[in-house]
Amino acid sequence: MESCSDICPTGAPEITFNLGTFEGFNFRTQSAILRTLTAADVVGWDHDRQGEAEFWPAGDRPEVALLFKNKGTVTGPELLELDRLLTEMRGDSVENFLWIHYVVNTCGAALEGLTRNVVEDANLEIFLGSDFIELREEAAYSLF
Repeated sequence: MESCSDICPTGAPEITFNLGTFEGFNFRTQSAILRTLTAADVVGWDHDRQGEAEFWPAGDRPEVALLFKNKGTVTGPELLELDRLLTEMRGDSVENFLWIHYVVNTCGAALEGLTRNVVEDANLEIFLGSDFIELREEAAYSLF
């Protein structure tokens, strides 16, 4: 079983945040990739050496799965862009993922080149709570 350290070229970009695991399909072997891949594995995948492949979130990070749900597949450069944006936004909190999801999937912005300022300018209000009444009270207090 290969790991990213086996396949990533020296000096390859590193993923800072835990973006979960990924499943994949290798077109050269016409079969599923039988191991679970990390984001670093996806970024470091050598399509020439290992075969053309596509990847999608395995679902252990629902935030990542939500962000890419309309796209189906995920590429290494997209994961690098997401990691860069999360670094710029100072963390991989649920709120940051929801803001990015809103800007990308609702407003139609491209993940590539997206900045913290653009995400924050979307002016999305997020209310978190343990039950509906708590959420409603928090939203009412904040909005009025």
